[in-house]
Amino acid sequence: MARDDDRTKGRPLTEEQLRMVSDLAAAPSNAEESKIETFRRLRGRERWAFFREHFLGWSLLAVGIVALVVAIVVHMLNPAPQMRLEIMVMDMVEDSQSIDAMSEEFAKAAGADPDTIYFDSTYTSSSSYTDGSDAKLSTQYYMGNLTAIIAPKDAFQTIVSRGMIVPLDEALGKDEAAKLADDAQEFDSPTKSDEDDSITTDGEPYAYGLNLSRSSTWTGRFGTDEPNGDMYLGFVRDAHTTDLIGALIDYLAFE
Repeated sequence: MARDDDRTKGRPLTEEQLRMVSDLAAAPSNAEESKIETFRRLRGRERWAFFREHFLGWSLLAVGIVALVVAIVVHMLNPAPQMRLEIMVMDMVEDSQSIDAMSEEFAKAAGADPDTIYFDSTYTSSSSYTDGSDAKLSTQYYMGNLTAIIAPKDAFQTIVSRGMIVPLDEALGKDEAAKLADDAQEFDSPTKSDEDDSITTDGEPYAYGLNLSRSSTWTGRFGTDEPNGDMYLGFVRDAHTTDLIGALIDYLAFE
């Protein structure tokens, strides 16, 4: 047996053996080709069943990849505008159309893209804020999305007590705040308890809000009667769009 093995060593393959090796190497390619040929020959339901079994999964994957690539390219070429100023307007749901019109008017006056200015009038103090449970407000605040808040006096004090609104001289600068001293409204400052770190409003009164009854733009649109005539504007701590705060003050035209 060992002698037979020795005799076969180094012996060249015959033509028939070479042809068999070539056929084996080409088998995968021929197999794939046979699927395509089979699909072409089939008709009707048999053709669809064959396609579903052999090609549908890969086709859907290819379509998904192409759609994803197109979506990424479109997003890169047309990015969504970054919000430059977002104001929470409380207890004015019924005046939402007027609030929207004011938002567009301000954007035009400031020379800003209207899509980057948002006056959100969906908040109500009766159900969402005075008990401190407004998840939407808390989310917007802690994400740093809010620039300013407009609210009735009692709700405004509640917001101040939670440390969400900064004093006017901090938001506007001391010089600008001094110019608006006659339009400012004092609210009790928040203080932190030494016992449990809770925040209370027994601090010294300080100017936190601007009285919108002294804004000719506001009263021209909403009048001076309550409740809309008793609204206050304050600026949120860590407001991210300070470049438009000055433009907002100019637009509101305080007396």
